Amino acid sequence: DQVWEFVRDASEILIAITDSGIKWNHPDLKENIWLNPDELAGTNINWEAGTFTGNGSDDDSNGYLDDLMGWDFYNNDNNPLQSWENNNHGTHVAGCASAEGDNGIGTVGPAFNAKLLNCKGASNTSDSEGISYSYQQIVYAADMGADIAIGSSQRKAQTK
Repeated sequence: DQVWEFVRDASEILIAITDSGIKWNHPDLKENIWLNPDELAGTNINWEAGTFTGNGSDDDSNGYLDDLMGWDFYNNDNNPLQSWENNNHGTHVAGCASAEGDNGIGTVGPAFNAKLLNCKGASNTSDSEGISYSYQQIVYAADMGADIAIGSSQRKAQTK
């Protein structure tokens, strides 16, 4: 209890989730999703639908067009939303790291209010037996200023 009262704000910490993507519109995660400040101009986010439109420019000149919330390395696009239900490992990891606290929903991550950088390496249309492009995800995370990178480079397929 004493530690909890001492450290209540990790909002200056950027945690890269290098995994299967994050359901960034999850009610227990969306307040802690990192938004690229250099890509915010001209964007429109629909949190409920899990979609957004960018302005069509690489405003931060990092080689990734409209990477507002991170990057989907598997599909090579700017929406790393975890949308395939069985590829939910990244969302789970994100929640373990920094689920929003004091909101009356679910749980709370130990890195209270830490921001989550979404790096995705799994399919939107089929079960993944592992995570693709792990190296590229880690390099991207470092280039974006992540303090910590956590996730998975290999995981077993789910069995029924």
